[in-house]
Amino acid sequence: AIRGVGPWVAGRILAARRSWGGVADLSLLVPVLDGWDSLAAALQPAFTCSPDAVTKRCVDSLSVDGWRSLPTVGRKEAESLWRRAKHHPGDIRLILAHPAMDSVRRQTLSHYLRPCLVDG
Repeated sequence: AIRGVGPWVAGRILAARRSWGGVADLSLLVPVLDGWDSLAAALQPAFTCSPDAVTKRCVDSLSVDGWRSLPTVGRKEAESLWRRAKHHPGDIRLILAHPAMDSVRRQTLSHYLRPCLVDG
């Protein structure tokens, strides 16, 4: 029902929401729309995002594919982050301090990650 949102755009947004557990930031419309930044900019005023509504994942339980399913994380980054999480269990700060992470990606991923609950 939003002007400019046809089946392709709607499908891409819904697929991202399913894969990522929600969309935490409107800037993520660009990767959702395969880099069409002009289309993303035109559509941004019609959308809202709530970082609090995003499903957060335990950093220790993510596989390489789990890391890969997060926004802006490619295959190489996923493998590096997975290894770093194994060496620094539960410490999101150290995981996100990985040299491959810039401040924008660090901020984006912080919406999708949580420390794991420890029993006992």
